[in-house]
Formats: sequence, C-alpha cells, structure tokens
Amino acid sequence: MSNYFKFFPKVFYKFGDENDQNIAQNLTAYIDLIDQIKDEISFYESFTILDGDRPDIVSQSLYGTQDYHWTLFLLNDNLREQGWPLTEQEIAAKAERVYPHRVLITEEEIAEYFIPGRVITGTNSSVSGTILKRNLDLGQIFVESDTAFDQTEPVEVLIEAGEPRTVVLKSEIVEYNAVHHYENSSGVWVDIDPYAQVTTGLIPVTYKERLQQQNEDLKIIKIIKPSAIEGIVAEWKKLLRD
Repeated sequence: MSNYFKFFPKVFYKFGDENDQNIAQNLTAYIDLIDQIKDEISFYESFTILDGDRPDIVSQSLYGTQDYHWTLFLLNDNLREQGWPLTEQEIAAKAERVYPHRVLITEEEIAEYFIPGRVITGTNSSVSGTILKRNLDLGQIFVESDTAFDQTEPVEVLIEAGEPRTVVLKSEIVEYNAVHHYENSSGVWVDIDPYAQVTTGLIPVTYKERLQQQNEDLKIIKIIKPSAIEGIVAEWKKLLRD
C-alpha cells in the first residue's frame, strides 16, 4: 500500500537511542472521510472479488489505475481485519495446515476420563496420540496423530489407578473434514444429542467448509463508485495534508 502511505504528513522522529531527529512520515495520521461515506449509498456500490484477483487488479479494473487499491481496505472493515480473500487452492492448503489432527467420534461418555494431555490408543490398530481437546456437544475427541485409527475400534486411555477406560468409536476422520457444527435448512446452527447422534435432515458443516464460507463472505465488498473516486480521494489527500 505504498501509494497510500506516501500522502501522509512528515514529522520529526527520533529512532531508538539516536540523538538526532529524522524526518519521517506520521503513519498514525487518520482521516475518517471514507468511514463517513460507508453508509452513503450514493457513493458506493457492491462488488464481488473473483478468485485470484489482487487489490491492484481490482483497482485497475474499476478505476483504470492501480493507485486506489487502498480504498478497498478503508471501505471494508472485514478486509482490514481478516485480510484479502484467498484462492481456492490457498484455502485448501490453509485448512490442512490449521486443522491437521485426527478427530475421533463416539456416542459414549468422554468427559471424565478422555481429557486433554492423556494418551489415547486404539486397541485394534495400536495407533496412539495425545488428546488435544474435546467437543462434548458432538462427541468428538481431537487427537495429535499422523496415523488414522480404525473407524469403529475401541480406544482407551490409561489413568493413574485402575483399569484403562475404553469407549468405542462411531467414526474417525482428519480434522479439516470433521464436522464443526450442524445447520438446518434455514442455515441456523442446531444442537444434537452427543449420545444418540441422529442428524437426519441436518446439514453438516466441516472445518474446511467453514473456512471456505468465511472466505466467500470476504469476496462481497463495497467499492467507491468510479464516478466518485477521484473527488473522494482528492478530498482525503487534502484533509490529510491539513
């Protein structure tokens, strides 16, 4: 965003332990002009970012110059807070990076003994991993393991005294494909009974799908109308200088 910062006023600033002051741009300066027009429909219109578009490409397409790419961020809080939308390939890679573990699903009680930090082992597969967390509402155990457990095998944890505690899996899956929540046909989140996981008529939303939806939401933005962009940018620069 070099074209954005070059308009900022100059100030004297002393860096670190230096004795002499240097001239630097005042990056803390802020003009709320664009904030003021966010809800003025006469100044903006909706726009959909296409897969692979960059801010400079969008600016060039809309305004015939790459110089106004920074207005896209000032006009859209979600872009400032979450960043520019990723490509489909980048989202897939992010899902695998952020959600790399295994998720074990059971309809049995896991709250008391299957706690984070304990080692869980498949009695058939002999696959082991450390429990990271649970989602008790969905009967899920998140396990740090690079190897899959058997789908419906018994799994156990050792406790300080007494016999190992065992539950039988209903299924297991890599984390990014595990269910994050269920929705009804209206898109409303719906709770299920973790001890009798009846999900007929409900729509499962996985961790990867949730990332994809959040990314799709970022693509719908407001833009300053091409007919108004030059006047607004000129006023913004004037206020910043003053």
